[in-house]
Amino acid sequence: MIETMFSTTQASKALACSTRTIYRMIKRGEQSSGREGLSPITKRESGVILIPESTISKYLDRLKCIN
Repeated sequence: MIETMFSTTQASKALACSTRTIYRMIKRGEQSSGREGLSPITKRESGVILIPESTISKYLDRLKCIN
């Protein structure tokens, strides 16, 4: 099954935050090996970043555990 992929703009709208915040969450995910932030993601050669729906779901699940 093909998973839905979000651009950084689409992810920011889905999470109700700015695109800069999305980039920060991606950086945090890369630095923490996926324990925090948004990870895994796909970076295309053209510079386009694609975020799988499952990554966004995992991030939201982690937030629910904190609150």
